[in-house]
Amino acid sequence: LALLLWGLLVAIITAISSALSVFTLGLVGLAAVLLVVNPLTVSLYRYMSLFFRQQRPEMGEAFNGFSNFSKNVGAMFWRDLWLNIWFLPSFGLFFFGAVQMGLGTSFIAAITGNVTEIYNTVYALSYGMTAAGALFMLLGYIAMILPTIKGLSYFAAPYLIGDYPDLTMRECLNLSKKIMHGHKWELFVFGLSFLPWTLLVGITCGIASISVGPYVSVAEAAYYDHVKNLALDSGVIRPSELMGGVSGHNVDYL
Repeated sequence: LALLLWGLLVAIITAISSALSVFTLGLVGLAAVLLVVNPLTVSLYRYMSLFFRQQRPEMGEAFNGFSNFSKNVGAMFWRDLWLNIWFLPSFGLFFFGAVQMGLGTSFIAAITGNVTEIYNTVYALSYGMTAAGALFMLLGYIAMILPTIKGLSYFAAPYLIGDYPDLTMRECLNLSKKIMHGHKWELFVFGLSFLPWTLLVGITCGIASISVGPYVSVAEAAYYDHVKNLALDSGVIRPSELMGGVSGHNVDYL
């Protein structure tokens, strides 16, 4: 019920902001994500963690992301900013590839059946540009691996800010990278294990999400607890680091 109400609220907010964004060049939609949806996401993650730990949270816990508003907004903004930065190489390759393919195919379409030497040269150039564009598009897909890896590294960030509100946005991200070091592939495979459930949601036109949504959400909260406890037990992070204001080990975990 909490997840259904949360999803309904976010859907309403998203719909309203999307409608208004038509007149504001997307600024209202961006503000809605940063200032409303992101804090609500932190509170939902917190709720699912408490639910997994059998602490019987009140339903209001799923909507109290505004109680630590500035920290929640800051941490999620910092995470999203870096995810978008890591996405830039892929975006650049996609853009350049699309331009190359567009120019190449346009030249091909503009050239008629002439067989003179100059037209043959332009034909060759056009096909070359199209092939180069396709290559850049392929490289763009390959470059998507980087933001995917980074997204896995930042998995624990929204859970951490919910559990430890004294952490700064940078501390959340750095701790998440430490916690997920050596576990990113494991998390990726863990996510793939839900693919049949996702297909079931599609087959049932979303009806199965009533059961699948909470199952996946609580399972992810369980995985967060698992990797965090492993990091604490192995000394990768120290309990004092979770209290905020402690720099911890000066190691860059990718």
